[in-house]
Amino acid sequence: MPKIIVRSVGLLFFIQLMVIVETMPTVLANETSKITAKEKICADAKVGISEITVEALKKKMSNNDQFVLLDIRTEGEYRAGYISGAVWVPRGMLELKIEEVIPDSEKEIVIYCGQGCRGYLAARSLIAMGYKRVSNLKGGVRKWVNDGNPLYNMLGELQKIRYGVRDPKAHSE
Repeated sequence: MPKIIVRSVGLLFFIQLMVIVETMPTVLANETSKITAKEKICADAKVGISEITVEALKKKMSNNDQFVLLDIRTEGEYRAGYISGAVWVPRGMLELKIEEVIPDSEKEIVIYCGQGCRGYLAARSLIAMGYKRVSNLKGGVRKWVNDGNPLYNMLGELQKIRYGVRDPKAHSE
């Protein structure tokens, strides 16, 4: 029980403030214990979401299949390098912008992010919005690049890159 000292009736605000300050550590401790680990959130998001492998995506691309490749990473990530043909709608704006970009709920959509987790969350949102043919690139752009596939940016194809890992050979010439 917090200790409250009342010196005059005019200090009601002060009393309320003291109660808040005294109880704040307990409230914060209780809230912290309710946080769900990101690994659990990602694992839960994966349930029931279709996945596509890097190899299957490459085949779709080489066959010129009709689908939308949707990059949901941040602007900085996208500008650093994206998969050829990708359409960019950042995860933070997805639900607000997707109908402008993909108005047809029957259109096949392949989502990718950095490693996959944001993609599963985005896929879940699109399915909830009524999109019917949604899948996520398993392993994200990291898997795409680490399997030897190129990324592009405004300068063209990026030749020597390993997503998330500094490549010492890229600088030795």
